[in-house]
Amino acid sequence: MRRLAPLALMAALGCGAFEAPANVEINIEMPVSVNVDQEFKIVLTVRNTGSSPQTLVDVDIADEYLEGVVVRAIEPAFKDAMHVPFDNTQSYSMDVLLPPAQEVSVTISAYAAHGGDYAGDIDFCINSAVSCLSHPVRTIIR
Repeated sequence: MRRLAPLALMAALGCGAFEAPANVEINIEMPVSVNVDQEFKIVLTVRNTGSSPQTLVDVDIADEYLEGVVVRAIEPAFKDAMHVPFDNTQSYSMDVLLPPAQEVSVTISAYAAHGGDYAGDIDFCINSAVSCLSHPVRTIIR
């Protein structure tokens, strides 16, 4: 089977170029380090700074981060999850309304599965799967 490059695949799927969403601020609260077998929370706060409603379509977490961290639950609950191999992420479909001038929190219940230093990006896709902001995350698991 022939593999397509990521942009070629996006074009084949009818998706446009990636673009950063406007009027959105991101904050992530999480521990810097945890112990193996420890459960911990990652709190994602998405603020709509604009005057029109927006939608948090997806939250995508880098595979390299998930090599040591297991997502146990997400609140509010995601609608669907799928691996996106050309992006090397696990994508969680959210479809959460972001009212104007308000913020919404998404809490990830995580589990430290393996010792090591794990880092990657969490992508916040706003209004479309190709309009995303990336934020780096890192957890040291002792």
